Amino acid sequence: MPVCLFWGKMETHEGRSGADFQSAHRYFQSAINLPVWDNKIQADICGIYLFRNIDYDPNIDADEKRRDHEFHINMQLYGNITSKLMFNIGYFKTFNDSNTTNDQRIDPYHFQRAVYSVQFIYSF
Repeated sequence: MPVCLFWGKMETHEGRSGADFQSAHRYFQSAINLPVWDNKIQADICGIYLFRNIDYDPNIDADEKRRDHEFHINMQLYGNITSKLMFNIGYFKTFNDSNTTNDQRIDPYHFQRAVYSVQFIYSF
């Protein structure tokens, strides 16, 4: 029963030396792939965390520092129904929260979205 586990981290820093605008991003990802039934059906589960640290957001307020916490969850179940028919069922959820608000006290970067998919693939 093979199981695949993945974990990764990435950091980026943007902005020129002496520039007014500086930003840093930290990205963490972890995923696992495992057989569910008789090595014919597989499951993928992945989680992502992204932290954005931006010195200012010119669209909102030049004096306010923006800090975003973004999360992603991706789950898939896939496999063969017959030798010619495959299926894939997927769910992807993302949500973002930040500390930035506009004049109406609304956080324009706060959102939650979900995507569901069902696919059947037939090989002739």
